[in-house]
Amino acid sequence: MKEFMESTWKKLHSMPEIGVETPATCGYLKEQLLSFGYEVKDVAGGLVGILDSGNPGVHFALRADTDALEFFINGEIVNYHGCCHDCHSTLVLTTAKKIAEEGIKRGKLFLVFQPGEEPSTGADRMIATGELDEIEEMLGLHFVPERGASWQGFPCRYA
Repeated sequence: MKEFMESTWKKLHSMPEIGVETPATCGYLKEQLLSFGYEVKDVAGGLVGILDSGNPGVHFALRADTDALEFFINGEIVNYHGCCHDCHSTLVLTTAKKIAEEGIKRGKLFLVFQPGEEPSTGADRMIATGELDEIEEMLGLHFVPERGASWQGFPCRYA
């Protein structure tokens, strides 16, 4: 699983996309989820993977961000995963793989890959579709990079 996690992070880190549309990122995530046996829905620029046990139970979701940010680096604006969203998606995708291998006994697992977290519009867009209405509980995460670590102290410009 470690090798899968590392290769996934490298892949996602290499394709930083900003805003509410992250087609390359979601395309990669979709391909992986389908290979694990998940039903996959494209939702408002993001993606929802669903694993249904076929038995009654809680409808639980794990949420990850997919978008990057624009940074000023050496006088140029570049897209960069400065808030670790590539890590968020890596952790949720790796969890998805492990859960698919082991299965679930009851309920449904939803994996919500949300773009547009930084401009704060992605969640609203996804919720407005009604595709998340079945979800009863959701867990998300967000890392706070330290200056000099993953975002290297570059000034950030939100898209």
